[in-house]
Amino acid sequence: PIERLISLYYFLKSHKLEFARRQNMGLVEFTHNYSIEEFFSLPEIRSHPSINNTYTRTLVTDLPLKRWEAFNTKCINQLPSVECLDKANAVELACSRLSTMSYLTMADNFDGKLNQLLKALGLEFDGEIKRKQVLTEISLNNPNLREVEVGHLTPELKNILQELVKLDYEIYSFAKNN
Repeated sequence: PIERLISLYYFLKSHKLEFARRQNMGLVEFTHNYSIEEFFSLPEIRSHPSINNTYTRTLVTDLPLKRWEAFNTKCINQLPSVECLDKANAVELACSRLSTMSYLTMADNFDGKLNQLLKALGLEFDGEIKRKQVLTEISLNNPNLREVEVGHLTPELKNILQELVKLDYEIYSFAKNN
């Protein structure tokens, strides 16, 4: 979950500002104006449903059907906040919903799980799984993106992000072990 937030920040930051404004991708402007630590410290960013315990929100609430990169304070304030969730029951409900899924994979076990799924379907694949949605690759080929220097997780950043993924880590751990 922490790595997802770091990746999200740099993905947003890689968008050219003119394009982002035309597409109503309001979060992009924040990444152009603030360092990663500053960005994730802003109250309006910390309450955004695509940032604050997103796995949990996705599994237990209804998120709006619009661009997640949008930023509109009125809209954000009308969404169910993590504070409104019954946190003890939210994790239990999210894990229960995950349990009903036939198949689940995550980035850190994608290759093995994909091969496992293909075998279960009676298909074989011995080739390499190419990563085509890697920021360093897509920023070179997409005219609306620019190359950005990606930073590393520092103790300060980890401290800022931990509250934003507290519930998500419980769900992530459950998913990895099941």
